[in-house]
Amino acid sequence: MFIKNNIKAFVSLGIVAVVIIVGIYIINLQDIEPESIPITSGDIILEEIIPKEIPEEIDEEPIEKIVVDNPSIEIFSIETERKIVYRVDNDLISFDPNNSEKTIILSSDDILEFDLSEDQKFLAYTLKTDSPEGYANLFLKDLTNDNIIQLAEEENIIISDPKIFPDNSKVAYVKRIYSPNPKRLSDGEIWMINIDGSIESSEKLFGSNDEYFISDSKFEKLYDENGEWVCNDCCMLEEELKSVKIGITSISPDNSVMLYWKRDWLVCPGLYPQGIYSSSYFSNLDGSDFITPRVKEQSTFVINLKSQGQIEDSWQPRNIYFLPNGNFVVRQSAPGSISGSSIYYFDNQQNKKWEIYDSFKENANEYDIQILLEDITLKNENKFILVYKAYYGAKEEKYFIEELTFGDNIDIANLDNKNYFATDIVGVGFDSVDSVKLLDDRNVIYMKETGKDSYGLYLYNIAQNGEMEIIKSDSIIEFDI
Repeated sequence: MFIKNNIKAFVSLGIVAVVIIVGIYIINLQDIEPESIPITSGDIILEEIIPKEIPEEIDEEPIEKIVVDNPSIEIFSIETERKIVYRVDNDLISFDPNNSEKTIILSSDDILEFDLSEDQKFLAYTLKTDSPEGYANLFLKDLTNDNIIQLAEEENIIISDPKIFPDNSKVAYVKRIYSPNPKRLSDGEIWMINIDGSIESSEKLFGSNDEYFISDSKFEKLYDENGEWVCNDCCMLEEELKSVKIGITSISPDNSVMLYWKRDWLVCPGLYPQGIYSSSYFSNLDGSDFITPRVKEQSTFVINLKSQGQIEDSWQPRNIYFLPNGNFVVRQSAPGSISGSSIYYFDNQQNKKWEIYDSFKENANEYDIQILLEDITLKNENKFILVYKAYYGAKEEKYFIEELTFGDNIDIANLDNKNYFATDIVGVGFDSVDSVKLLDDRNVIYMKETGKDSYGLYLYNIAQNGEMEIIKSDSIIEFDI
């Protein structure tokens, strides 16, 4: 399960727009008929790789589990089978919401990123080395017995963004190669390796370390002979140039589909590109597209705008949320200058879809509201719980938790009468919410910026309508569940 929040500051050109759509909306979204082509591309059968060499466990003493004293916080009566792992300074700490016990499970000055397995039995993490180039290697810790093995170690590479497959069979990661001449890191590739670390099992999936957005000859002109950035009039920042261009979002419960993102450049006049933007990809492990042409054909909308007349276009998928029952939910947005968003549930068994939210069908412009899905989970065979963020005319954002029956949709007309658990004031730097995730169908975890250099990790209990502060920190808190 991927819920790692590796929060980095990238320069982005995305701007939250105020919805100004005038006219009559004509919707042309139809349910997929039973005889239509299946939504997914079918099961993927991977060739079994028999490891020839199993790496020995690292010869080091396991880290002693240390119980951390808790601050005086309000304790709710919470029952959950899941724990939360978060990072504070050099420690990874496991938090048990049932009794508020905090236990250090890993401590190192060199921890970079981490991922907790779906069953919470394994922890994959990267450690930086003492090399001047900052190489990083990949490790796996068995939380049931504290055994640690090194999964990947190569010269001249940086490994990042580890993700454990839901069945604990493999670990996916991003690999970047360091080039000494000129001194630069490649854009990145996604690889996977068996969880036992056998070298023969490593396999490249997506991306290319042999291609660069900027050629070596152009790259060298950006720096002087002392390695100092001299391209002050470029249409990009040095941080953008050096940033990784690919990353992993999540892996489907059946281990056959990977969601990942890639960064592309917007080009300005001249030799160099301008800025970066991220695009989402949804691919079977064999490289075929998870979203079939039939689904794309029926993910269209038609609207009438005074300024542009009738426009027909397609929804652009931004994220997919896989559910344990084999179905999935897609969060989409309208392209270009058209402000709109939608959430659709795809029933893979019945080969149909239905609307949870559609800004064009719901006439969202009348309420000056847009809805963005944050997370979703099943409650039972008839109901699901979803967390979503509502934009109110680019003035404020409210976070809602709602229980819906399959076939129902979000009623934005009555949104003001619903309870919300957190809010952002747009343009105000503090009291902002980030990284909202459902721990289960009863609890939500999220981070808040509460002041200058002040952050908190919080648990909200749905039944008791109460918030628990887990930890305060002077830096951004990364967590996984």
